[in-house]
Amino acid sequence: MKTAGKLGLGCAAVFPLLSAVGLGCYIGYELIVFDIAAHGLGGAPAPGDLLNGPFEAEHFIAFAALIACVVVVELCLTVILAVHASRDPRLPSWAVAVWVAGFLFAGPFALPLYVALYVLRDPTPRRVAALEQSPIAP
Repeated sequence: MKTAGKLGLGCAAVFPLLSAVGLGCYIGYELIVFDIAAHGLGGAPAPGDLLNGPFEAEHFIAFAALIACVVVVELCLTVILAVHASRDPRLPSWAVAVWVAGFLFAGPFALPLYVALYVLRDPTPRRVAALEQSPIAP
C-alpha cells in the first residue's frame, strides 16, 4: 500500500473515535446550555424538561443519522482491516482473531491502534522482479 493510502486509512480509522468524542461533547453542551437557560445558575435540574428541550424529535433524527453514518464507516473499516490482518504474514491466526474481535467490540479504539501498529509500519512492497533477482548476479 502506498503512503497516501496508508495515511488515508489512518485518518479514516480515527474518524469513529473523534466523532464519538465530538458527539458526546455536543450533547453535554446542549444539556448544560438548556439547563442554565431553563432554570438559571441556581435552579435544580428537572429531568422531565429534557424531552421538550435539547432532545426533541429533530435532534433524535439528526443524532440517529450521524450515528448510522459512523457505524457504516466503522463496519467498512472493520472489513478492510480484518482482510488486511488475515493476509498479514506477521500475525499468527490467534492474533488475527483477537484483532477482529477488537474491531467488532471496541472498534473506535482498536481500529486506529491496528493501523498505527501494522498498516503504517508495513514497508512499501518492491517490485516482484527486483526481489527475485540475485543481488550478486550481474
